[in-house]
Amino acid sequence: MIFRCLLVVTAASALLAPPLADACVCTINIAKAKDASTVVFIGTITKQKESKSCDAIQKPACGSVFTYTVAVEGVFKGTVGKTVTVKSGRAKGTCSTGLIGRHGKGNKWLFFSKSAAEPFELRICGGTLQITPKLNDFVTQELGAPKAP
Repeated sequence: MIFRCLLVVTAASALLAPPLADACVCTINIAKAKDASTVVFIGTITKQKESKSCDAIQKPACGSVFTYTVAVEGVFKGTVGKTVTVKSGRAKGTCSTGLIGRHGKGNKWLFFSKSAAEPFELRICGGTLQITPKLNDFVTQELGAPKAP
């Protein structure tokens, strides 16, 4: 009887718990993220555009692809212009690349991308993160002073 009750509770918990794919947790080592990236830069998002997209692999996981215009303030690695385009997608219900989403405009971000040319594509757990004053000091400590774009 106890076994049957535990089985029901466990089954109910599995139904109520969110799928693992929705629980994205990344531990980011800034120095390793820099080594794994082609370009690393800091900048403020000035424009953003959202368009719908379906992932051919994960159909019917359709979601949003976000394209951002970024005013670059400093470059830590690679060649980056003063204004660049960055792309970050979000496939509904998956742990994809919508890490900035609709809330990026006007905020400063540290971007890491493996792309060598625009639009620079962002990857989940690739290192990209929003910059705060405290984090800005840490980034400069870890990566050194940025170059002008």
